[in-house]
Amino acid sequence: MRQEREIIKDALFDIFTGIIAQAGEQIPVIFEEDAGTRPKAPFLAIQLRTAVGVGSLNFSNRVELDAGHPDGYEEVSQPIRRSMTCHGFGKRSLDMLGYIKTQLETDVWADALLQYHLVIPRTFDVVETARDMSVVTEIQGSFDFDLTYIRVSITSPGYIEHVIWNYETEI
Repeated sequence: MRQEREIIKDALFDIFTGIIAQAGEQIPVIFEEDAGTRPKAPFLAIQLRTAVGVGSLNFSNRVELDAGHPDGYEEVSQPIRRSMTCHGFGKRSLDMLGYIKTQLETDVWADALLQYHLVIPRTFDVVETARDMSVVTEIQGSFDFDLTYIRVSITSPGYIEHVIWNYETEI
C-alpha cells in the first residue's frame, strides 16, 4: 500500500514541475526530508510540515463481506489540513516562487490538483531572505501554503461472537 506522504509528494512534484515547465524554466524540485545531494542553485525544496485532522471522523455504516475482508470492513474518513512550505534557493528561484504561488491560485492548476484529490485553499506571501552560508551570502525565499484532502482508512471492526449474561448480578 502506498503511503499518504508518497502520494502527496508525487502529486506536488508533478504540479510544481508542470508550473515550472509552463514558465519555460528548468529548476529542480526536491523534498526537504529526502536524503541526497543538494542541487546547485537555483532549486526549490518542498517541506511537508504539520498534518491536522479537521472536524470529526466520518464512519461509514456500510460493512461488506468480500475475499479481502472476510469479517467485513468499515471505511473511516477525515478531512486533513497539512501545512507546507516551498523554499527557493538562488536568485532565479525567487521569481519562480512568486510565479508558482500565483499559478496555484488559477483554475487550471486547481483543477490539476483536484485530479489528485488535493486542494490548496490558501497560499501565503513570498518572503525573501538572505543567509550567510560559509563566506557566501545565499539568496533564498519561501512561501507557505495549506494543502487539504480526505484521509480514508479501512478498519476491521470485528464482530461479537456471543454474549454471556450473568443473571446473578444485582443492580
